[in-house]
Amino acid sequence: MAGVCDATNGAGRSNAPTLGWDSSADCWSVTNICSPSTALSSISLASESPYGNAFETRSSSILVFFEHNHDGDIYPVSLESLSIARVIADQLNGHLYAVIIGKDLRAACEELHHYRIDKIFAADNPACSENQPESIATVLTQITEDVQPRLVVMGDTLLSQDIAPRVAFTLNASLATACSNIYVDSHSIAPQQLVFTKPIYSGNVVAEFTSVSNIALATLRSKAFMPAKRMASANGDLITVDVNIKPKQFLTKIREVVDDKEDNNLDQAEVVISGGRGVGNAEGFSLLNDLAAVLGGVVGSSRPPVDYGWMPPSSLIGQSGNTIAPKLYIAVGISGAIQHLMGMVSSRIIVAINKSQDADIFDVAHYGIIGDYAQIVPVLIERIKKLKQSKGLL
Repeated sequence: MAGVCDATNGAGRSNAPTLGWDSSADCWSVTNICSPSTALSSISLASESPYGNAFETRSSSILVFFEHNHDGDIYPVSLESLSIARVIADQLNGHLYAVIIGKDLRAACEELHHYRIDKIFAADNPACSENQPESIATVLTQITEDVQPRLVVMGDTLLSQDIAPRVAFTLNASLATACSNIYVDSHSIAPQQLVFTKPIYSGNVVAEFTSVSNIALATLRSKAFMPAKRMASANGDLITVDVNIKPKQFLTKIREVVDDKEDNNLDQAEVVISGGRGVGNAEGFSLLNDLAAVLGGVVGSSRPPVDYGWMPPSSLIGQSGNTIAPKLYIAVGISGAIQHLMGMVSSRIIVAINKSQDADIFDVAHYGIIGDYAQIVPVLIERIKKLKQSKGLL
């Protein structure tokens, strides 16, 4: 137990809670619990508690790490992270801070002023390019040490998957990755305990985690939250952070940055048509592209099409690729291996098209069509076109 009474009472007898078997009630019971008349001040955290006295000094502030592109556009997943961070900060009666790291941050900082943020920490330095995780992790660690927030949140992206473990290790902080929710548990032993939830085992189980460290880090799944609301008026104070780092001190050297022209923004798409081994060949994906075109979506794939060279690596959805949660996910010729399911199981609506009625993908699908995709997809395309024409959308 975390809460105990004083060691002895006036008669010198022990008042420590004792666990024993109650034969009359046929259950375990705790005796020598403080009576209702005992002053609240006599209850304290036990010295052997794994929590120690950490909760007494914990901050209530939340820090959000914002990612951006070369043009200063804030990534949608960062605005989604801001949304839940604002809710938690309000519940804890704490401040909400933003941190943005990179070069040429003026446009990004001006955009951040239009959100409910108390302070914006900006580290503008050419050494902190978005392609240099070592420098970003170093600066984020420094800012986190200075601010001492209760929680640091960021989107679950390739960059955050690189920098979050570095920061957590350096600060000896807890880290929860790919979370689908964070909430404040007001009924826990620890006051205002933060609880992190995420789907595991292909989404069949939702696990909950808590942190006993003073600072916790969390990466949040894309589309898990609605983006924060943009405001017309300016908010938050801008604090410029001096960055005293040099590229030569890092192990990784960036020699060239090549934009992926084949990147189809899978993580931002609301409709995704994904093909697997069952599509048969690269030409089969042209049919999926036609379906994506009429639905306003993009095309992704499971591991086999990427390995066979039918699709680019940027299209991969699954444990070693993109983790997405679109409004509509259509899986064509995908068996449903657990590695693939981990990347799309949070989709709002899942439609599976497969020749095998025993395919595992049907276990997570909301709707299933058994048959040859080469016959089914053309019919879908024609039906969708007719429906859009009837509504004047074509």
